[in-house]
Amino acid sequence: QSPFAGAISSVESGGRYDLRGPVTRTGDRAYGRYQVMGANIPAWTERHLGRRMTPDEFLADQAAQDAVFRGQFGTHLNRYGPQDAASMWFTGQPYSVGRTRTDAIPGVHPGLTGEQYVNRFMQGY
Repeated sequence: QSPFAGAISSVESGGRYDLRGPVTRTGDRAYGRYQVMGANIPAWTERHLGRRMTPDEFLADQAAQDAVFRGQFGTHLNRYGPQDAASMWFTGQPYSVGRTRTDAIPGVHPGLTGEQYVNRFMQGY
């Protein structure tokens, strides 16, 4: 396991492959060790595994979760470096834009800002 995988998974799920995140405002939720949003799972599994998976299939397959993380985070890492890659994973934006975004769900999840997320990642990495 890479130090990046360990750092992201410690912030996202505490290392749990079986974790389902809370339902967001859009009705989606995050799945697994790296908390991949359900809407991303079909395309990302096709891109990195060669076959589309449903969120439930993805959640049940630890190897798939690791492979998708390596592929998708690796793309961000190669393009941006560690700090921006972590921000991209969390917000979909480089740190300069994503640092003020939050994943809070009012009444459900207090959330983190992009800055807090990246700081935790960098401490773990």
